[in-house]
Amino acid sequence: MSVHAAPYRRHSRRDKRPGGMERVDFDRALAHYREMPQIRAYVDSDHVFIAWKSNALIPGCRGFALKRELTGSRAETILDTWVGFAGDTAPPGTRRPSTEWPIQRFLWSDYDPPREEVSYQAVPLTGDKDALVEDAGHSTGWSEPVTVTADAGDGISARRLCGPGAPTGRSPVCALSPTTRS
Repeated sequence: MSVHAAPYRRHSRRDKRPGGMERVDFDRALAHYREMPQIRAYVDSDHVFIAWKSNALIPGCRGFALKRELTGSRAETILDTWVGFAGDTAPPGTRRPSTEWPIQRFLWSDYDPPREEVSYQAVPLTGDKDALVEDAGHSTGWSEPVTVTADAGDGISARRLCGPGAPTGRSPVCALSPTTRS
């Protein structure tokens, strides 16, 4: 089977390659990547998944602090992490602000978001692990605002029936329930 040796050749359309694989227009794919927002937040009924990117190498980057902003009050919170640097010792379950234990990837989940409209920002941290400095010049902008809600539409709700905030007198079962209450 022959393999094309020019993966960076410009193409005006997708070409079928041997074995059914398609060759992609790299210029178009790169342009699409550059047009994407630098940070996005995705919600479900109880948490927010945040993903971001950097269009350039960040010299000395040790990870990212992740900030959450309440849209109405503009109050900022630093999200906690539970993954420290190699060699750090802490009891299991220890959490620290992401300004101390930066997120060392381009995605994170906010498992305790407020039930209000929020936005997120990823800020690179540079320097020694014991003296981290925010690199505001390489920060993402703020994500589009999102709101975590139990309403799934069409009269369906993922109300919390167990754990914190659950109605009293309920059995410890989490389930979908109609949004109308009797």
